[in-house]
Amino acid sequence: MPLPPPGGGAKPPPVVSFAARYPRLAGRERERERGGGPGPPRGPAAAAAAEASRAARAAERGRQEREARERELTDRAEFAKLRAEVEEYGVGGLGAKDRRRVAEARVVKLGGRAATRARMGKRIGLGVAGKKQERERKAQEELRQTGMLATPKKPKKKGRRKDRGSPLAGVVKVKARPAGGGGRGNRLRR
Repeated sequence: MPLPPPGGGAKPPPVVSFAARYPRLAGRERERERGGGPGPPRGPAAAAAAEASRAARAAERGRQEREARERELTDRAEFAKLRAEVEEYGVGGLGAKDRRRVAEARVVKLGGRAATRARMGKRIGLGVAGKKQERERKAQEELRQTGMLATPKKPKKKGRRKDRGSPLAGVVKVKARPAGGGGRGNRLRR
């Protein structure tokens, strides 16, 4: 548009809006500006198209969900594989006993039976058990001496009472044996 001549010449023509110029198209233009459009199409063809569109959206959504599940499963599988590799690498640094324990645990995890331990001879087992009791007794005594363990009251010694079986008390009381004792009695040994 040309600039008006200096000194205030002719006025420029007034600006007319699109709606004022084309009133019939103005409604469509407003709809386009609002982001909408004309209402949904009607009729059997439109219903079939809408149903097909809905089915396509549902199929796309299902495909995306399947892909996400597959990605998650592959991630889990990769993680499990990586974990097994790290565990296998770590077992190499263990001692022989620990390696054996890990191998036994792996067999049990895969559904096998746990290996039974070799039995110890009776005399050796009794000796081991005695030593274990002795170690525990020493540990208790050490804790008691350091004051970390409260000492229980010692029971009174049950010795001879003056009035029972002691000739110094004057009368000696003797218990009678029960009749038919049920024990060996006076039978002779063979």
